[in-house]
Amino acid sequence: MIPNLIFAQVNGYANSYWGWGFEDKDLRARLMASGLSLGRRKGTFHPLDHDSEGYRLDGSRRPIGLLNYQLYRARWFESAGNAMEEDGLKSVSYEIVDRFSIPNMPGERPALWERIVVRLLMRPSPEQLKAIKSTSQS
Repeated sequence: MIPNLIFAQVNGYANSYWGWGFEDKDLRARLMASGLSLGRRKGTFHPLDHDSEGYRLDGSRRPIGLLNYQLYRARWFESAGNAMEEDGLKSVSYEIVDRFSIPNMPGERPALWERIVVRLLMRPSPEQLKAIKSTSQS
């Protein structure tokens, strides 16, 4: 739960992570690099039930998890560049495919809801594509 202005200030999520993993750690690094304090709310977290495409059952990283880990490390610990400015909301490329309003549910606080379907005009690198394919085959 990040206010829109803060999300825009850190340039949102990076576009370079494909397949599985590290986009959330990258967002955290962006927030911290901007000097924003992070907090937690009391409550219960219920994750979506899904398989981890980034790790094997023995805990080792799958190829796409390893590539995304290497990208994260290079971006935040080994590079003098400004990854936050180079990759994110400002550089995402997409086209809007469909857009429609969603009505408020009875008893909900009135709000404007909209569903927007987009097509990304970006592609994973050849190494990422290979890793994604090998992950889906294992």
